[in-house]
Amino acid sequence: MAELCTLIVGGRHFMSLTAGFPIPKHKSGALQQILGMNFYYPDSITRDDFEFSNTESNEELNLVSRSFNAKITPPHKDSHPEKASDIIIEPHNIGLLPASEWSPRQTNLEEIKASYFTRRNGTARSFDLKLYNALCITKNYESAYKFVGVMWIDSKHFKINEKIFSQFLGNKSEFLTLFDKQGLINKYGFEQVFKGANPVFSRDVSCDDVDDCTVCSFKDPLNRFSRDKPFERVDL
Repeated sequence: MAELCTLIVGGRHFMSLTAGFPIPKHKSGALQQILGMNFYYPDSITRDDFEFSNTESNEELNLVSRSFNAKITPPHKDSHPEKASDIIIEPHNIGLLPASEWSPRQTNLEEIKASYFTRRNGTARSFDLKLYNALCITKNYESAYKFVGVMWIDSKHFKINEKIFSQFLGNKSEFLTLFDKQGLINKYGFEQVFKGANPVFSRDVSCDDVDDCTVCSFKDPLNRFSRDKPFERVDL
């Protein structure tokens, strides 16, 4: 395979398709004379030879490499996980609270379930905070819904699959009490919003599984949190 080189314009190396093009090395001499430009060769590249647009930040593009083989990978592409352990999560990056409860390392959804959600309720693990954290997970990893059982519908309303969320919280009983009058939903002041009474929900595809019985939609009248607002503790 012929060696390739790329032109230098204004003393800078260009790597984009719009500013540079590959040229066979054996033809570079003649072309340099015709164009009055210098060329460089890939085997001489160093880290500082690259120039990137100011608008293409690492955070926005999630660059995993600054080499010829750099790849741009969109975040959280986990559309078909077969089990909870297939979903890799960075707790601090998605806002799980309290921060002191979470390791800075990556973990998977099954480990998060075992180390936090199934543990007995406490100050850092109250039901409303567990619900908020669960919603944070499915907000960032939509495919986790089938393992977690909760998801935002819009900025203030969310849905809960009673059976899945109960299991995610460690309930192994066949008797589900989450939606009962004395259940945790009512105890912590969350209010059901019936799908039939809200025309917007009826047209929302995210509400297709809401049946007002086993899968219900809710809001938080106490305004402890929303999809865009972090959790604030309220004395009940």
